[in-house]
Amino acid sequence: MKRKWKSPAGGIWMSIIIHPKFDVSYATLVPIATSLALCIAIEKILKIKPELKWPNDVTLKGKKLEVY
Repeated sequence: MKRKWKSPAGGIWMSIIIHPKFDVSYATLVPIATSLALCIAIEKILKIKPELKWPNDVTLKGKKLEVY
């Protein structure tokens, strides 16, 4: 894959390390649950409807908001 990483000024770019207190076999659900939660939060707070490109890409007006 020859993908370019874009990081325009004003964005938030981070990684998170978690130490789960649950069965790690459920870890694959974390990105999906996070994307769903982000969609719900955007819709409730900003009153705009993002789209979810399954399983975990959140888009708004065709632009990707976050990727796992």
